[in-house]
Amino acid sequence: MKSFLILGFVTLYGVLLRAVFGFLGGFLEVMSFSFIILIPLGIGFATVALLGKSISSYWDAFFRPWLVCIAILLVTILGSMEGAVCWIMVFPLFAILSGIGGVLAHAYRKVKQMDDGPGPMQVSLVMLLPLLLAFAEGDRSRTEQILEVKREQVFQENPEQVWKKLGSKNWKTPKHAQATLASWMGFPRHLSSTLDRFETGGIRMAWYENGLFFEEVIKSFNPGKELVLEINTFPDKIPPTVMDEHILIGGKHLDILEDRYLLEPGSEQGTCKVTLISTYKICTPFNWYTRIWSQTLMQDMLKSQLSALQGMN
Repeated sequence: MKSFLILGFVTLYGVLLRAVFGFLGGFLEVMSFSFIILIPLGIGFATVALLGKSISSYWDAFFRPWLVCIAILLVTILGSMEGAVCWIMVFPLFAILSGIGGVLAHAYRKVKQMDDGPGPMQVSLVMLLPLLLAFAEGDRSRTEQILEVKREQVFQENPEQVWKKLGSKNWKTPKHAQATLASWMGFPRHLSSTLDRFETGGIRMAWYENGLFFEEVIKSFNPGKELVLEINTFPDKIPPTVMDEHILIGGKHLDILEDRYLLEPGSEQGTCKVTLISTYKICTPFNWYTRIWSQTLMQDMLKSQLSALQGMN
């Protein structure tokens, strides 16, 4: 019973912190070092410290805080405090860091030869520290990084035929298109694109589910060989229910800048190798981790774009 109450208390601590960060969004950043790194460390430390001698090993100290992380995940999603997509991406890091915090508390107890682990004062300090540092951090820890992702696909058509498809005035994604990782995680699926003129300065509007849209301006035009599109996003015009603010394309943390199609004859006669290169920007305090997910999802989205192009009549 005591263990259950302790786990519930630490869960409440995590949920309340998420609510505070949401309420004071102008001062506190959820996508911050304090929230994503320090809070799970504090959750793990507090869980193991309060459980005391009921933690029997370092493995137990590492994995027991995961129960709290799972509980926080469920409460914040069910309470519409956080989007499922964000949690899917951040949970591995969040859980591992909470485990490290638990191991640190267990090691502290062993070194100090304590029966019950760190005292209330030490636990309180660890739990309050992330909140105090978050006010000082704000958005100062964010760094911008420009990345590229590339995908290739061989079409059973010659470059002229593929080029004609790229210049289609109306481009629709087949309804039977295969589900992708991005769509499974909740990213809106592409529906159609409309092009006003196929030349430099031409504008293609890309429409997605739930009202999401992008403006793609033809920046470079080399008939039959290369098409470069500058991507303009309008986050203020996207309904708030479409994408979580932390992964909103065109928002503070993610933006797509350019798509480049390169066409060349394939190794077999009558085929065309299409290379799609997308340039995008991420801006977080932990780009090393964000990069892993963004590269995976962008690869998946490029695959979907090429498949839709290949499926056009």
